[in-house]
Amino acid sequence: MPNPGDAHPKAPPTESGRYSSLAKGAMEAGHAELAERLTQYVGELASNTTGSTDPNWVFWDRRDLIPERKQHISPDSELYDRNRREVREELNGRTGYRKLDTSIVDSIARQPERRMQAIDEKSEDIETSRKDWLDLLKDEDIDLWVKHAIAKELVVQGLYMWQYEQDVPEQVENCSRIIEDLSVSEFYDFMERHTKTYEAEAQKMSERFVEYERQFREKLNLYVSTSRIPLSRDKAIKRLEQVRISPLDQVTRKASTISGDFDPSSTHTYVVVGHDIEDERNTYFHERLHAISGRTALYDPKYYSAINTLDVQRAGLRFDVGDTRRFAWLDEAITTELANEMSGSSSGVYAGERKLKGLVLRSGKQIVPKRLLINAYFEDYEPDATVKIPAWKKLYKVVNAMYEPGFLLKVDKVVEEKGVEAGIEFMQSMHQAKD
Repeated sequence: MPNPGDAHPKAPPTESGRYSSLAKGAMEAGHAELAERLTQYVGELASNTTGSTDPNWVFWDRRDLIPERKQHISPDSELYDRNRREVREELNGRTGYRKLDTSIVDSIARQPERRMQAIDEKSEDIETSRKDWLDLLKDEDIDLWVKHAIAKELVVQGLYMWQYEQDVPEQVENCSRIIEDLSVSEFYDFMERHTKTYEAEAQKMSERFVEYERQFREKLNLYVSTSRIPLSRDKAIKRLEQVRISPLDQVTRKASTISGDFDPSSTHTYVVVGHDIEDERNTYFHERLHAISGRTALYDPKYYSAINTLDVQRAGLRFDVGDTRRFAWLDEAITTELANEMSGSSSGVYAGERKLKGLVLRSGKQIVPKRLLINAYFEDYEPDATVKIPAWKKLYKVVNAMYEPGFLLKVDKVVEEKGVEAGIEFMQSMHQAKD
């Protein structure tokens, strides 16, 4: 990248169009002054035919045009809301694989009188879908639960006798072989049956969601009015209305969790199809609590692509640091406890995380009040405040005071490196040493 004052080459013909696009992106992002100056620069480009040594000539040398790469913003700001609505909007409540499958099935279903010919014409797309299913089976990063769901689907359709004592590699090999051996029309029949079953169940599930939402808001009103949830009702409702909740196919999802998936930067929460009603309802409450939890959010204006990115660094008690999720166990523990309490469920989800949380609160010099966790969970980062996240800082300080400096982070590092069970063993050893 050239330095200010260097000689610059003649502007390429595409420059004017590119910066016009950037000006439009800046205006849409709410940066009117930047948009105006970029538009002015487009005019300079149009009149420039010889190149220039003027540092004003090249956009990337105009440091005063470019705001800070990232800035903290309030989760209740219009900027946050506008940018999160753009994220994953195209999914429309479905994974990419599910979208491909339904597209093929919908297309062929519209021409039943020439079904076999339509299948033949779509053979390339059907083979792409087959590859997607096989990739899910073979990808080591995909949850075992997804692979079990694929095996279960083959069993339901009478294509596979699943022996539950089989180890995973053998099961994957058997399922992969069955899917590979199906003819194009046979695989399409398999895919069509699964798609229709999923969509029928998803429709029923969506209807149940209406009642779950009513029940959740009723409980939310009670918890807000009695200060058990430290939010205003208006803020909580606004958060709920920013996020749509959709059924998700248990086979073709890539979520990191079993029953649901929440991305604080997105407009969607997902609840997986295929659980019993009690688990489904509890998962709904769980994901809605994630939706109203506190945030630390960064706005990142990327003017070179005219795309605005929302970077949520913290949701609830979970901090995303690069590819690492810090204190995710603590966040899921408190979310699950609140969800069980509000829904009246006795779900055993995140049992290990909840046990670890309990040990951390109870095994120090004094019991750490659970209220400190609740306050930190619902706290937003306030960019203009002197202390940005006081409830979290208080929780961190109190826990460390009950043990030693940096103790809560030490527990989290054990979990990150060795898992929740190792964290429990670490806390139990601390408790025994105390006795």
